[in-house]
Amino acid sequence: MTTARARHLVTYGTPLWDDKGQPRGAVHTLVDITERKAAEEAVQRILQRFYTVLSSMYGGLLLVTDEGRVEFANQALCDYFDLNDSPEDLVGLTASEVFAKIGEAYLDPDEAVAHVREIVDRGQPVKGEQVAMRGGRELLRDFIPIRIGGQSYGRLWCHTDVTERKAMERALQKAHDDLEQRVIERTEQLAKSEKEFRLLAEAMPQIVWITRADGWNIYFNQQWVDYPGLTLEESYGHGWNKPFHPDDQKRAWDAWQNAVTNNGTYSLECRLRAADGTYRWWLVRGVPVVNEKGETTKWFGTCTDIEEFKRIEAQLRQVQKMEALGTMSGGIAHDFNNILAAIIGFSELLEGHTPKGSREARHLHRIMEAGIRGRDLVRQMLTFSRKAEQEKKPLGLGSIVKETVKLLRATTPSTISVHVNASNEALILADPTQIQQVLMNLCNNATHAMQEKGGDLDIELSDHSVSPSNGDPHGIAPGQYVKLIVRDTGTGIPSDIMDKIFDPFFTTKKVGEGTGLGLSVVHGIVKQHDGYVTVISEPGKGSTFSVYFPRITGEHDADALHDDEVPTGSERILFVDDEEALVEMGEDILAELGYEVTSRMNGREALALLKSDPSRFDLVITDQTMPEMTGIDLAGEILAIRADMPIIMCTGFSYQVDEKKATAAGIKAFAMKPLTKREIAKTVRKVLDG
Repeated sequence: MTTARARHLVTYGTPLWDDKGQPRGAVHTLVDITERKAAEEAVQRILQRFYTVLSSMYGGLLLVTDEGRVEFANQALCDYFDLNDSPEDLVGLTASEVFAKIGEAYLDPDEAVAHVREIVDRGQPVKGEQVAMRGGRELLRDFIPIRIGGQSYGRLWCHTDVTERKAMERALQKAHDDLEQRVIERTEQLAKSEKEFRLLAEAMPQIVWITRADGWNIYFNQQWVDYPGLTLEESYGHGWNKPFHPDDQKRAWDAWQNAVTNNGTYSLECRLRAADGTYRWWLVRGVPVVNEKGETTKWFGTCTDIEEFKRIEAQLRQVQKMEALGTMSGGIAHDFNNILAAIIGFSELLEGHTPKGSREARHLHRIMEAGIRGRDLVRQMLTFSRKAEQEKKPLGLGSIVKETVKLLRATTPSTISVHVNASNEALILADPTQIQQVLMNLCNNATHAMQEKGGDLDIELSDHSVSPSNGDPHGIAPGQYVKLIVRDTGTGIPSDIMDKIFDPFFTTKKVGEGTGLGLSVVHGIVKQHDGYVTVISEPGKGSTFSVYFPRITGEHDADALHDDEVPTGSERILFVDDEEALVEMGEDILAELGYEVTSRMNGREALALLKSDPSRFDLVITDQTMPEMTGIDLAGEILAIRADMPIIMCTGFSYQVDEKKATAAGIKAFAMKPLTKREIAKTVRKVLDG
């Protein structure tokens, strides 16, 4: 028997009249609008998903429909503009009403609101527009037209607070300007007499030079001789160009020709070679001396060492990279971790029902490995951007080394010999997962460096002490440390890239062989643990990485890194998640562990179920990011009904809630997806046995 599919119909009626104007009946037309209704529902589903993504994004957001009504706003927007309203208060208001509210936060409200209206009327995208706010704050504003199914839906306003970043940029620019000004002032103060000039020039810390109008050098002070090691005879004429870095020589000469042609200031940042062969960054600056006829007769100039300033610039770029990576990693972590949770969970479920040693079992194991690698990659990105949760506790570094080496031996080529000396039992205060990640990343880099010719991989632990009197050549603070050494006999690291190896995304590996995050993650984790990392390398002879973790003293118990036990139970669990695949996976895993599971895909439905019988469940497991009601809100409502209800919150990633906020809200455990079956089992048992 075939069941007819329900369709949506609309009836249109047209009356019929006779020639005397009397009604004779009507003609009715049925119009099938099933497809249109389906399209409308599809749009609503797209919008719902869109709002969920917007909720996890960073920055102040405001979505205005083509009809001029606010469809969505987040808390960051209200915070940026000091509004007393909540995001929900703004939904449904006209754009004009919202502009009137937020206008008061601008430095010039009337001009700001008028400018916003002009942008809206124009309807063109706006990228990275800088606006000034009261209180000295600065925002970057983006205006993005939104289209769904080829049709215009509205406009999305994105606001990002860049006050601190702009302040740093201005501080750097001021330092640069002050440096230039000091150089100019010192040059202008040269005494008129030759004797006084030479005395002053020799006393200056900068290099001082004089050339003829055509650039032929006629004077250098002693600072020039001391730095590049050239004699005055070698430097006269056009010999001044010799110490320039080969990549800067043409640029320096072109800039000089341009200054001579236009009688303008000669200013150039370039690298000059020192007598020992190393290069440093210098600011070379010259001004023309003009006679009464307006003709340049000679040039006076200086060279100022700006190596430290360039390092500050590099640090600023590093901060900007970290900001960008942090925003990107937070944006993708939630959805990606949900996908990985399904891959890992269903693979484990299948693995439990597949004959061991079979072809299918091997394939499932490969899927699990890929899923775990994906999870580790997301955690590396979150760790690097300082968005990952840490659980520091006393642990013995030796146990982590031994456990990690077991994993390494299974994947290390037979051409590489692994030697371990991990008898040291000293304790450190650390997150065991992150410490294992440090060791895995260092060992993976080492084995990659030896993949062609093989070699030796040495892993060692030892005590290390730095006294206040002796100090340390690597800048390690005085104290007691546990020193972890990872040494290989591989290809080594060229000296010209040594200062880049800890940069995010920097890699010498081929496409597909590495992400460029390994060493940057190592550096980030070590710094978060108040430690230090150093490297010594010689091309063709291998590399030695030394990691120093502060040692802790006193009575502490070191926790084991892993436990193979998978605890079970029989309690009743309410499982809440808006992802259908994750609900199915959660039900099956918990059922296999022996629990009685009831699931809901909506926070309000879960709350209604629990209200009907508060004693029905022994535990609630909930997702955080869900439509209508978030996990933290659901937890609050549940605890108001039953204060002793144990709650576990799971999330792929959330800007709104972390472990600290979850604990403060009365939640017993906070877990980051994806979780393996063993991790789920242990978390559930820990909370229930609490």
